[in-house]
Amino acid sequence: MPNKRIHIIDIRQIIRLGGDNCSKRKISMLTGVARKTVSKYLALAESAGIEYSDIVDISDSDLMEILTHQK
Repeated sequence: MPNKRIHIIDIRQIIRLGGDNCSKRKISMLTGVARKTVSKYLALAESAGIEYSDIVDISDSDLMEILTHQK
């Protein structure tokens, strides 16, 4: 079964809720995104050193660039 594509709005919400100290289980329930996917995007945001306040004013493409092109 192919993976379901995640919407950028969900990624932004995951980062916001993660910053509000919501559990991964609760974030998954609120967004409808699998817990493993929630964990993945929270880890990407953490390793990039970004918080929700950092991404409020950037474009979707810039956010994806930050999250997917890390060393």
